[in-house]
Amino acid sequence: MLSYFSDRDNIAVILEVIWMALWNYREDSIPEGDEMHDDEWSDITTAMAWIEEDLGITTEVNHGNNK
Repeated sequence: MLSYFSDRDNIAVILEVIWMALWNYREDSIPEGDEMHDDEWSDITTAMAWIEEDLGITTEVNHGNNK
């Protein structure tokens, strides 16, 4: 995984790595279908969208946020 960080300035790639970790968390710890889990996922994806917006970056990851 360290190869992702060969270019420290490539924030979009770094954010995609974070998204992959978040998706693993979603699948393993807060599966869809439980309202509390869905609300938590919505909060996570909203926060990440705000971070990307503030950085002026759009990643290629499907964020799964319906807000």
